Amino acid sequence: MKESELNTIITRSIKINSNFGHKLSDQSYDQKPFDGFGIINNKPAYFESKLIKNDFKSFNFNIIEDHQYINLTNIDSQLKDLPHYSLITLGIWIPRKLFYTFFFDINFIKLTKENGKNSFLKKELLEWVEKEKYLPVVNTEINNKKYKTIDLQKLDGVIING
Repeated sequence: MKESELNTIITRSIKINSNFGHKLSDQSYDQKPFDGFGIINNKPAYFESKLIKNDFKSFNFNIIEDHQYINLTNIDSQLKDLPHYSLITLGIWIPRKLFYTFFFDINFIKLTKENGKNSFLKKELLEWVEKEKYLPVVNTEINNKKYKTIDLQKLDGVIING
């Protein structure tokens, strides 16, 4: 599993939810602003994805590139009076066992950084699992083909924002 595959799963899931989702190609940009955008639950959505493989471990914010963080916070600021999603998604993939996807509101990341933290600890991620603040990646059949997807209709109930 690569991060680009997680982006494909998210984009496919957005398209299932609304028929409008787009994953930005790495080849089209020197510095891609973020990974993708679309409409989720009738709201504009912008996301940057990160992937942790093989085990739960701390999610260090340093893996979010400065321009990605700035672009998502700028979008959030511009749309502050409108319903929207500006998200950092974190996939945790343990082959043949599980695939969790966490959705962090960019403002929660921003506040956490402003309070001097540079990561979410493994312990915190496991607490969010206990509280069911994630969406699993599941196999879905579409036109007699199986695809990995995420049920984004449940997104509002799992966004981590405080």
